[in-house]
Amino acid sequence: KPDGLVVPNRASMFVSAVSNEKSYEDRFHFWRDVYGFNMSEVIPDLYKEAVVESVDRSHVISDHCGFKHLDLSTVKTSKLEFSRPFQLQISSSSKLTAFVIHFTCFFDGDVSIILDTSPESETTHWLQ
Repeated sequence: KPDGLVVPNRASMFVSAVSNEKSYEDRFHFWRDVYGFNMSEVIPDLYKEAVVESVDRSHVISDHCGFKHLDLSTVKTSKLEFSRPFQLQISSSSKLTAFVIHFTCFFDGDVSIILDTSPESETTHWLQ
């Protein structure tokens, strides 16, 4: 509807580098001994899966790189499938174990509200 209201009206997506060796070990090395069975054949496929979980800010080892900014009032569905190069400034010599993708939604109006799912913000039901 031309005069309708879309909320949130803007969104931005970010990527950051993470180092969490305990989580990494738990996720990947578990498969080497599953109740006495070596199921390590599944490990390569785990690298292809996204994991939805909360990431503590202490595990973030880079800056955040914004890679997609959307005006949700005008965006076309054809613009929602994309790939983007990105660069991160790593701030630690820790082992890189994952990338975290998080988003910020903006509810612009008389009173503006921001929903931030970054590791620096309180955990939401979206996690990160």
